[in-house]
Parts: sequence; structure tokens; C-alpha cells
Amino acid sequence: MNAKRGSTAIEFSLILPVLLLLLAGIIDWAWFLFQQAAFVVATAHGARLAAGLAGETDPTTAATTEVRAWLDAFAVDGSGATVAVLVVPDGLTGTVHVSATLAHDPLFGLAGTPAQMGATADGVYYGGIYAP
Repeated sequence: MNAKRGSTAIEFSLILPVLLLLLAGIIDWAWFLFQQAAFVVATAHGARLAAGLAGETDPTTAATTEVRAWLDAFAVDGSGATVAVLVVPDGLTGTVHVSATLAHDPLFGLAGTPAQMGATADGVYYGGIYAP
């Protein structure tokens, strides 16, 4: 019976590193997907704000501030986020295109998650009023 206990401990010690690597990979991908989802939401809010302020203030500054504020609300470091805003006016109406990128910093770095995250969102305005 003691020999069987010893073999169980050896088998466990052989499989434990594989299980820990698998767990680290799952955690890395979960963290990446959470950050990507938060980044998409933050970019959409930035586009919404920029469209609502079209013609009144600088939409790039407003969208960048909004994206970073929403990332902070999700506990994601958005200080390195790069936000580009393109306003396409068409008379009283127009479209605001917001695209943003952010470097991804994995927790363990064992799962091969992408190094960059990106998101785009559009907002439409009619006479300076946002319309989703």
C-alpha cells in the first residue's frame, strides 16, 4: 500500500506543471478577452461623446478622454491608448469614426495572446445631435 501512495505522489508531481501551464494560459486568455471587451465598450462611448460634441469642441480630445475614463472604470490601464478620430461632415449631418489601439500586457505571457488590442466605433450626428 505504501508503494502505491508513493506512485500517486510521483504521478501528481509529473502532471502538476502541465496543469499549472494550462491554468496560466486560461487566465491569460480570460484577461485578454476581458480587456478587449472593455476596450470595445470604451471606444463606443468615445464615439458617442465625439458625435454629440461634433462642431462644438475638439472631438479627438473628448473621445480620448472618454475612452481612457471608461478603461479606468473597468480597471484597465488606458494611459497608453492611442485614439484617432475622423469627422466626416455632410451638411448638417455627419459621421464620427473613432479607432483606438492599446498594448496588451499579459499576466503570465504563456498563452500567446496578441500584443495589441484594437477597436473601432462610429457615431452619427444630425445638426450636432447624436443619433445611434
